[in-house]
Amino acid sequence: MLRARSAQAAAAADVKLLRLRINRPLGWPAPELLVRTSDPRAFVAARAENLFRLLDPVTQADDGSLLSEGAFAKVVDERGRVVAIAGFSVRTGKGFGL
Repeated sequence: MLRARSAQAAAAADVKLLRLRINRPLGWPAPELLVRTSDPRAFVAARAENLFRLLDPVTQADDGSLLSEGAFAKVVDERGRVVAIAGFSVRTGKGFGL
């Protein structure tokens, strides 16, 4: 289920899903997404919205129930340079983003 939701989330954020790793801290899934954008300026111009589009669907189901412990996303450009990173923990309510 998280794999399909990750692919849908990447499409919604207009990025390509390159890799998905499902870590399991404390026994709960915590997706780690690596995605590529073909337009870094456009991604950064709407960074918060795009990161929300990427991470929200893999942490919360449509009915609001939790799907994962948290999530991490790394966004790179066509040359592999970092465009943005973000992550958070559902349990602690803490997160970060650049």
